[in-house]
Amino acid sequence: MFVRQGPRSNYCAPYATAAFVGLLGQPMGRAEALRTFRTRRAGWRGASRADIARVVCEACPGVRASWQHVHAASAGDLLGRLREAWDGRPLLATASCLLLRHQVTDRHTFVIVALADEAVKIIDPLFRPPAAGQCGNMELRLVDGRAQTSNPSSRLAWAIDLGQPLCLMRWSTQAGAEPAPAVRS
Repeated sequence: MFVRQGPRSNYCAPYATAAFVGLLGQPMGRAEALRTFRTRRAGWRGASRADIARVVCEACPGVRASWQHVHAASAGDLLGRLREAWDGRPLLATASCLLLRHQVTDRHTFVIVALADEAVKIIDPLFRPPAAGQCGNMELRLVDGRAQTSNPSSRLAWAIDLGQPLCLMRWSTQAGAEPAPAVRS
């Protein structure tokens, strides 16, 4: 299930979480994602990692979640640490990201779905849905010494701010729960 974020919204956490729980077999549409994150409350300023974990655990009975903070000295180091953390299953991620066109930094949420030789394949709610037969809709690559989306000319292109940790949702299923499917690249 893919729910696309509009370029002017701050709903990447609900929409990326909807994509993530969809990969775990629990489809969640746009309205449900917004409702479960309580986005209609006055002064909603986005979702915290605790909010994201709560929604995942509520949507996927038997799933337990925690966050791993990944610090890296360089973009190459970050991609190496992602390879170390990768276990073949989707990972929900949050990071401080620089929107390249506007030189604005903000927190962003996306789903890591596969690792390729030179890239990390992701589902990013800012971009179009994945093409038929593809597991992701964007890639993180090394570009000019940065870990950034693979289409640097896009008005929505972003790079990970290495001054802040990238956070990965580590998850497991409780004994007796149905295991989540592995994702192929």
